[in-house]
Amino acid sequence: EFMRMGISTWEPTARSVVDDHFGTLAKAMLTLLQITTVDSWSAVVRPLVYQRPAFAIYFVAFIGLSSILVMNLVTAVIVETSISAAKHDGESSKELETLVMAKML
Repeated sequence: EFMRMGISTWEPTARSVVDDHFGTLAKAMLTLLQITTVDSWSAVVRPLVYQRPAFAIYFVAFIGLSSILVMNLVTAVIVETSISAAKHDGESSKELETLVMAKML
């Protein structure tokens, strides 16, 4: 609802974007997810930025921060998986070494 305040004087395209993409909390969350994934985000952002140029700061900051957040999460998963695989490989090599030594004796 915060996006709807004061939009009665906006051009119809911008009003329709606000109603279609930010009309409810669920729509706003889905729209922000769409913007995070940069999936046709300009169709949502452009009419709003033309109407209020200050929104450009908000959307650029949002895209920047959310992209960094997603990259950090993906990196964390990859690093955690690599560490887990390295530990498992280390344990496997110790078991193999023990079996080889047992055969030699």
